[in-house]
Amino acid sequence: MNKLTHPRLRRERRAMHTKIRLFCRHHHRGEQECDCKRLVSVADNRLRLCRFGVDKPTCVRCDHPCFPAAGYLRLQQMSLWARLPMLWRHPWLALRHWLDGQRRRPALPGSRPLPR
Repeated sequence: MNKLTHPRLRRERRAMHTKIRLFCRHHHRGEQECDCKRLVSVADNRLRLCRFGVDKPTCVRCDHPCFPAAGYLRLQQMSLWARLPMLWRHPWLALRHWLDGQRRRPALPGSRPLPR
């Protein structure tokens, strides 16, 4: 099991938490009924169990999302909204996250490459 000890995975976790927190503060303003805390715990669990490990792309750019469809769409919506606020408030994290997103997407472990 992946313990999020690699700097790349810790950075992905921090970026995900930052995006969700920025989105929640702006849209929910501290409401108790919002499901953002649940989404953070689900995202942590999914990141910890990611089959790609250290070679993973950013969650929003992954071809094999491990989130349920509704959770994936919600995370994608939050990520798209939080791009500019994150760039303004956390510029180095935003830059590193953008660079991580430019990584090549790895093949699914156990799959063979397609013949040319």
